[in-house]
Amino acid sequence: MTFNGSIELNNIRRDDEYSNGMVKAKSPVVEIFAYMAAGKNLDELDGKLKDSAGRVLDMNAINTAVKDIQGKAFAAGGGNQYAAAELNEIRKFTILPLLQEELQLLSFMGNYESIGYNDSIYAEVSKLGGDKSQFQALGGDVLFPAFEHDRYAVPTTTISGGYAVDYRKLQFGDMSQENIGMEQVRVDIRNKAARYVIFVIWNSINNTNNVKFVAQGAGVAQSALNEMVRNIRRFGQVNIFGDYSMVSQINAFHGYDGVVPVVGGVSQAALNELRRTGLVGMYMGSVVAEIQNAFNLTRPLPTGDGFELYFPDNIMFVVPAGLQSPIRTWTRGGLSSVQGVDVATGRNLARFDLEIAADVARTNEYKVGIITDTALGAGVPDPRA
Repeated sequence: MTFNGSIELNNIRRDDEYSNGMVKAKSPVVEIFAYMAAGKNLDELDGKLKDSAGRVLDMNAINTAVKDIQGKAFAAGGGNQYAAAELNEIRKFTILPLLQEELQLLSFMGNYESIGYNDSIYAEVSKLGGDKSQFQALGGDVLFPAFEHDRYAVPTTTISGGYAVDYRKLQFGDMSQENIGMEQVRVDIRNKAARYVIFVIWNSINNTNNVKFVAQGAGVAQSALNEMVRNIRRFGQVNIFGDYSMVSQINAFHGYDGVVPVVGGVSQAALNELRRTGLVGMYMGSVVAEIQNAFNLTRPLPTGDGFELYFPDNIMFVVPAGLQSPIRTWTRGGLSSVQGVDVATGRNLARFDLEIAADVARTNEYKVGIITDTALGAGVPDPRA
């Protein structure tokens, strides 16, 4: 049975209210905790870590840090909120590097930016306004348009991940639950972030009254994809991305000519790519990429033969790469952590929150192409459901 814990408002505790600020991202205790959680040999850290004063830590100092972690677990299990907050901060800085690396993949969809806690999020759209330009001047000045700028605030949403912590196990050095829990938080937040961005893109394209490039049918038709790439290519180099169920269908589309012809007209380089990743890496000069779409293990299917996906597997996006993409994503302030008690079971819970925003530049929706496979489903559900 899946445990679905929740922290109610009457017992939630924000770690920043109890933190002494001693734990930093580069603190040696963070690396030591990560090694313990991963089951690695702490001897590997001998002479490789430095404290805040720049002193190299030997094994005696590392073992002292281990005992300090176990002591804080003992105190946290006894209700010491300051010890629990410090452990949560150590977890946060252990999770954050890998999570930040994976969130950088959001830049493949468009422009990604990480901003500070106190920064506001605004999108600015530049467009040409005024009279259309003339071919040449005939006895006077040439009329031409000028750039106009539309600036608007972009709302954020908070996505969360967490797990039940066992301070008793932690105080005796059993880190297996910590490793599994932190990994689940990372995967959970990464996939929820992708789901939210996809939902925003889908809504923006479907709700616009401007020009848009959309196609749907049972399966991905090569003619529809070719037409989509041809249109979006007008705005720059193209990226194609989506769930594996969608981008893997491109494997069946031929047209690759290698130096040495091979069966089916597919080059040896393309065949090597297929063997390595299961996907072609390029199609018609466009990069093809899979958005990782893991099973949500907290939501088993009613039929008992699988789990729900984090986002639908029936859509594929065709967008111009880099700065030409109208898709923008932000994360604000990194991870924040809170702690609480599940009122139903009495378990201690650690929760980690990430503030995220996404936007498709207004009036630029035509730069995003969407292909939907009706055989796999229709539409994109609200990510908050």
